[in-house]
Amino acid sequence: MVAGSFIELATNIYQSNLTELETALQELTQKKFPVIPIRELKSGKEAKVWVVKSENDDSLYALKLYHDFHARAFQTQKNYLQDRYVADGAAIKRAMRKGNEVGRQFIQDTWIMREQYFLKKLASQTKYIPQMVKAVRNGVLLEYIGDELHPAPRLSDIKIPQEVWQHTADILLDLIDLFLANGIIHGDLSAFNVLWWKEKPYVIDFPQAIDIRESKRVPELLKRDIKNVLNYFGWDTEDIVTKIANDLIDRYRIALL
Repeated sequence: MVAGSFIELATNIYQSNLTELETALQELTQKKFPVIPIRELKSGKEAKVWVVKSENDDSLYALKLYHDFHARAFQTQKNYLQDRYVADGAAIKRAMRKGNEVGRQFIQDTWIMREQYFLKKLASQTKYIPQMVKAVRNGVLLEYIGDELHPAPRLSDIKIPQEVWQHTADILLDLIDLFLANGIIHGDLSAFNVLWWKEKPYVIDFPQAIDIRESKRVPELLKRDIKNVLNYFGWDTEDIVTKIANDLIDRYRIALL
């Protein structure tokens, strides 16, 4: 009986994933950008990423699709409510706190739209994030970092040559600066969210990015991103992190709330 339940659950999840992928493929075809799935690249608790190939010119792309909220484990959204303005008001906030269907659907839709918005906003300003190619209802089609046989590894999974540490750290800190200039804090920046390909870093995963106008924790979140980046190189001392964060805060005149 238990084994049967596990098989049924696995079958339902598999069918759900197929539906998510098929829905996105149909939408891209309707947008005259047909692609063919090649393989699953990675799967996490929030989303799954597929390597897909264009039917038009064989170019490779990364198709990131968020799991349907019914299949996802939503944690308490206390920080989400603190850091994001919810235009729909008290009713939506109550639904989010309760974790009911309305609140969970709102959270999912908001995460997807935020990632699409921030990627589009930053696309013309840096080459160090994957460029957004197309938006779909449940995710985003992105520039693929890697080649057909080898996807770009995460920085957390490799050790890059020490002679490029300073240059790489400078790029990542400049990106934090660029994000801030656009009113954004990544919010989850670390070696786990940086790809490494052809001697270049690429920052990924923006759904949790913070609009600085919506948060009372700007200094805290900014320092956390800086600390996590510098931690990879062993340079995350409190005085260095604080100085970089304070310089950025002063530059953009962000109030220490």
